Amino acid sequence: TLTPLAVYARLSQLSDHRFLFESVTGGESVSRYSLLGAKPTEVYRLWPDRLERERDGRTEVLPGPPLAALRRAVASLAAEPSDIPFAGGFVGFFGYDTVRLVETLTERPPDPFGLPVAWLGRFDTVVLFDHAYQRVLAIANEVEGESDAADAERRLAELEAVLTGPGGEGGPLLPADVGRGALAEATPSLSGDQFQAAVRTAKEHIVAGDIFQVVLARRFSVPRRVEPLALYRALRRINP
Repeated sequence: TLTPLAVYARLSQLSDHRFLFESVTGGESVSRYSLLGAKPTEVYRLWPDRLERERDGRTEVLPGPPLAALRRAVASLAAEPSDIPFAGGFVGFFGYDTVRLVETLTERPPDPFGLPVAWLGRFDTVVLFDHAYQRVLAIANEVEGESDAADAERRLAELEAVLTGPGGEGGPLLPADVGRGALAEATPSLSGDQFQAAVRTAKEHIVAGDIFQVVLARRFSVPRRVEPLALYRALRRINP
């Protein structure tokens, strides 16, 4: 009776840091695996000027250029061969501004959110849905020099308790009744006139040979009326 969305909600009992890579049925095809994880052993936050590592509640700045330091950290672990597509490891994101750590570019625009350039969590314990065989696998890794079989068994028991116990507080799985009133007014990061002016400026730079392509975008913000998990559930139903 377990579903990936229900497990994702339950994993909130373990950690605020969790992930869901879901293969959703679309049309007549069924993708085989969905992957989930929570409670990373360590978290890396890449900033333009530093790399931070958070582990056991403590945060430290690692030495060296940020991207090189992250490369060393990720390369320090190598998984044993497995027929499972993902049995644990690093999960996260790299933002567009990662390119500024590779190429020499102009000044970075202001960041209104204070987000890192990249975020990676090391997940040594994961859940795998095998949709073809209708089974759920709980996987815990031993990490040489860090953990042993007893530690892995403890984490598996913790995970089993979450999977078989009462549901977690991951937000409602069904969208709340938000009514049929008027749509909330969206607030753009740039006005229409400002955005059109940016397009004209970009075209001038292309003609002048300063650039050959550019990504222009503006952000629209609206008040939140449903929980994020319910919003995701609605979006995946519309577009699997």
